[in-house]
Amino acid sequence: MTDRALNDEQTVRLNDEQTVRLESLRGDLAALRSNADAGIPIPEISDELLRCLVRQGSPHATLPSRFLARCGFELHATDELSTDEQLSSELWKLIWIMALLRLFLEQTDHLSDRDLYRFLTEDALLQPTVFVPGEHNPPFYTIDPLGAGSSDDHRLLLTYYGDTLDPELKSDLQAEFPEPITPKPRPFDRDRFLP
Repeated sequence: MTDRALNDEQTVRLNDEQTVRLESLRGDLAALRSNADAGIPIPEISDELLRCLVRQGSPHATLPSRFLARCGFELHATDELSTDEQLSSELWKLIWIMALLRLFLEQTDHLSDRDLYRFLTEDALLQPTVFVPGEHNPPFYTIDPLGAGSSDDHRLLLTYYGDTLDPELKSDLQAEFPEPITPKPRPFDRDRFLP
C-alpha cells in the first residue's frame, strides 16, 4: 500500500455497516490462514488494506485491477519480477487477496507461476466484477484459465485434467479432435493449496 493511500485510509472512519464488513473480512482472513496448508506461503495482509477493500466495495462492477490499485495494491508487470522468488511471493499474495474478494482459482496446475501471474494481471483481473468485501452473503467468482472454451482450452483440459471430468463431457470434448488426446501429468502442484 502506498504511503498516501495509508494516510488517506487512516483519516477516513468507517460507517457502522463497513465496520461490520471489516470484522467479517478479518474473520475470512483468519479462516483462510487457519485452513492453509503448511506448505504454502502466507503473505502479510495489513489491516489498512482490509479497511480500504471494505471502503472501496460497491454494488457496481469494476475491474479488479483498478479496485486493488485504489487500495494501493500494486500489480507488477510480470517482467518486473525478475526472480522466481519475487514472482512466487507476489503471486501468492495476489491469490490470497483475490480469495478475500471471493475470486477463486481452479485448474492452474498446467501453468508455471509466471504464466499464471501473467494470466491474472493481463486477462482475468481486467474483467468487470462486483466487489462488496465482507458482505454477509457475497457472490463468489471462479477463475479458470481454461474457461474460455476454445479448442486449445479443451485440448489442455483433456491433457491435464481429463481424469477429473465427467465421462460424458470428456467424450464430448474428445470428439472435437481427430486423434485421441494423450493424458499427461500436471507439471505443477498448486491447485490443492489454493484458498
